Amino acid sequence: MKRIIWHDPIQVTHIDGTPVPSGEDNPLRFERFLMQRLTDQSFGQSMDRLLAALKIRDVINQGAFPAEGGAYLELEDADHALLKSAVETPSTPWNPTFAHSIVPFMKAVTEAK
Repeated sequence: MKRIIWHDPIQVTHIDGTPVPSGEDNPLRFERFLMQRLTDQSFGQSMDRLLAALKIRDVINQGAFPAEGGAYLELEDADHALLKSAVETPSTPWNPTFAHSIVPFMKAVTEAK
């Protein structure tokens, strides 16, 4: 099992640090980031991957477990590996204009223990 540490919303900015106008995805909530990763085309490559995406979705919808060291989501290793891959090497490249803002969210997934 892998634990992904929960994060507070992040203010998305341009690469120069100027704020992106507020809207549906700004500030960006961690659960929204995770749900967006589940729409990566890699999850549509097989029925098994699609079912894994649905399992991950259900975990996200249940919310984070409170803990002394911080709230977290817990995923099975195989499900985490798929999510991690969708974060590290997405089917559609990250937009570098904004992606720097969400590095803490990316690291939360890739550095899960």
